[in-house]
Amino acid sequence: MARILIVDDEESIRKALVKYLTGLGYDVVAAADGAAALALVDQQPVDLAIVDLVMPKMDGVECIRRLKAKNSDIVAIVLTGFGTITTAVEAIKA
Repeated sequence: MARILIVDDEESIRKALVKYLTGLGYDVVAAADGAAALALVDQQPVDLAIVDLVMPKMDGVECIRRLKAKNSDIVAIVLTGFGTITTAVEAIKA
Protein backbone atom coordinates (compact mmCIF):
# COMPACT_ATOMS: atom_id res chain seq x y z
CA MET A 1 0.00 0.00 0.00
CA ALA A 2 1.15 3.52 -0.71
CA ARG A 3 2.37 5.86 2.01
CA ILE A 4 0.44 9.13 1.95
CA LEU A 5 1.55 12.44 3.43
CA ILE A 6 -1.10 14.94 4.52
CA VAL A 7 0.10 18.56 4.87
CA ASP A 8 -2.50 20.94 6.27
CA ASP A 9 -2.33 23.61 8.95
CA GLU A 10 -5.93 22.94 9.98
CA GLU A 11 -5.84 20.14 12.52
CA SER A 12 -9.44 19.03 11.95
CA ILE A 13 -8.89 18.53 8.21
CA ARG A 14 -5.57 16.79 8.81
CA LYS A 15 -7.11 14.40 11.35
CA ALA A 16 -10.15 13.66 9.17
CA LEU A 17 -7.99 12.80 6.15
CA VAL A 18 -5.67 10.65 8.24
CA LYS A 19 -8.62 8.77 9.74
CA TYR A 20 -10.34 8.24 6.39
CA LEU A 21 -7.25 7.12 4.47
CA THR A 22 -6.01 4.91 7.31
CA GLY A 23 -9.43 3.27 7.31
CA LEU A 24 -8.92 2.45 3.64
CA GLY A 25 -5.68 0.67 4.55
CA TYR A 26 -3.13 3.30 3.59
CA ASP A 27 -0.05 4.11 5.62
CA VAL A 28 -0.62 7.79 6.42
CA VAL A 29 1.66 10.40 7.97
CA ALA A 30 0.77 14.03 8.60
CA ALA A 31 2.44 17.39 9.03
CA ALA A 32 1.04 20.75 10.12
CA ASP A 33 3.23 22.79 7.76
CA GLY A 34 5.66 22.59 4.89
CA ALA A 35 8.82 22.54 7.02
CA ALA A 36 7.50 19.63 9.09
CA ALA A 37 6.51 17.81 5.89
CA LEU A 38 10.00 18.17 4.43
CA ALA A 39 11.60 16.89 7.63
CA LEU A 40 9.16 13.97 7.70
CA VAL A 41 9.95 12.80 4.16
CA ASP A 42 13.65 12.78 5.03
CA GLN A 43 12.80 10.06 7.56
CA GLN A 44 9.91 8.30 5.80
CA PRO A 45 9.61 8.34 2.00
CA VAL A 46 6.09 8.93 0.69
CA ASP A 47 4.33 8.10 -2.56
CA LEU A 48 1.57 10.71 -2.48
CA ALA A 49 1.32 14.13 -0.84
CA ILE A 50 -2.02 15.83 -0.23
CA VAL A 51 -1.09 19.44 0.42
CA ASP A 52 -3.18 22.44 1.47
CA LEU A 53 -2.52 25.42 -0.79
CA VAL A 54 -2.82 28.20 1.79
CA MET A 55 -0.61 27.69 4.84
CA PRO A 56 1.52 30.05 6.93
CA LYS A 57 5.30 30.19 6.41
CA MET A 58 5.36 28.05 3.24
CA ASP A 59 2.46 27.79 0.82
CA GLY A 60 1.41 24.51 -0.74
CA VAL A 61 3.02 25.18 -4.13
CA GLU A 62 6.42 25.80 -2.55
CA CYS A 63 5.97 22.73 -0.36
CA ILE A 64 5.26 20.59 -3.42
CA ARG A 65 8.28 22.03 -5.25
CA ARG A 66 10.54 21.14 -2.33
CA LEU A 67 9.01 17.69 -1.92
CA LYS A 68 9.52 17.01 -5.63
CA ALA A 69 13.13 18.21 -5.35
CA LYS A 70 13.67 15.50 -2.74
CA ASN A 71 11.83 12.84 -4.75
CA SER A 72 10.53 13.59 -8.25
CA ASP A 73 8.28 10.51 -8.14
CA ILE A 74 6.02 11.93 -5.41
CA VAL A 75 2.50 12.52 -6.74
CA ALA A 76 0.85 15.63 -5.31
CA ILE A 77 -2.76 16.64 -4.82
CA VAL A 78 -3.55 20.23 -3.84
CA LEU A 79 -6.43 21.08 -1.52
CA THR A 80 -7.77 24.59 -1.21
CA GLY A 81 -10.78 26.62 -0.33
CA PHE A 82 -9.15 29.70 -1.88
CA GLY A 83 -8.42 28.74 -5.47
CA THR A 84 -7.82 31.02 -8.41
CA ILE A 85 -6.84 30.28 -12.00
CA THR A 86 -3.35 31.63 -11.31
CA THR A 87 -2.77 29.40 -8.29
CA ALA A 88 -4.23 26.40 -10.12
CA VAL A 89 -1.78 26.87 -12.98
CA GLU A 90 1.09 27.37 -10.54
CA ALA A 91 0.14 24.19 -8.65
CA ILE A 92 -0.08 22.15 -11.85
CA LYS A 93 3.36 23.35 -12.93
CA ALA A 94 4.81 22.32 -9.55
